[in-house]
Amino acid sequence: MEKNKMFQMRVDDEFLHAIDEWRSQQRPIPPRAEALRRLVDKSLEAAKAEGRTDNGENRHLPSLSELAALPENGGGDRSGN
Repeated sequence: MEKNKMFQMRVDDEFLHAIDEWRSQQRPIPPRAEALRRLVDKSLEAAKAEGRTDNGENRHLPSLSELAALPENGGGDRSGN
């Protein structure tokens, strides 16, 4: 069995804030690394379901803000309308 590989990346404050906002809506609140894994998994699943990863011509993955806005991720209209 292959061991998990360590991966590091640099992000700006806006990116971290978006991750932390999403994390705060999950129960139990996951660590940042787990939150990122979940969001990447969701993005890849969505891309595959839409047929966006099979030929390489349209590899746009949903952005973090698009994923966080999905109702199943606690997103949506918070204006009270």
